[in-house]
Amino acid sequence: MRRFNDDIGGENISSLKGGAPSRDSLLRQFLKALQASDTTALKGMDLNSREFPWLVYPESPYTKPPYTQGPALVWNQIENPSSSGFTRLLRRLGGRELAFTGTPARKTRITRAITPSGLTAV
Repeated sequence: MRRFNDDIGGENISSLKGGAPSRDSLLRQFLKALQASDTTALKGMDLNSREFPWLVYPESPYTKPPYTQGPALVWNQIENPSSSGFTRLLRRLGGRELAFTGTPARKTRITRAITPSGLTAV
């Protein structure tokens, strides 16, 4: 992990940048940016390589046997398919009128704000 952090540089991260005060607010921001095809705003909601090793990787199953993988490999496994998903998302929904109708009543946990492939809910 030290080598991955050395490669990306910077200080330790203790929280996600940007963000929103609530899940509904985050979803509204996401839909507004998608409706406007605002790639800068959408990318601003993306988990980045500085946040990943400090906030996501330590809790990942890839830190323990039998799945142990280094953070650079895990980051690439997340980032590579996300780029094509981001393009598909913009092509399919970018610039269209989108409506927010609320979140499901069941308990949902958003595991990351947005990757280029979209929201991930567990």
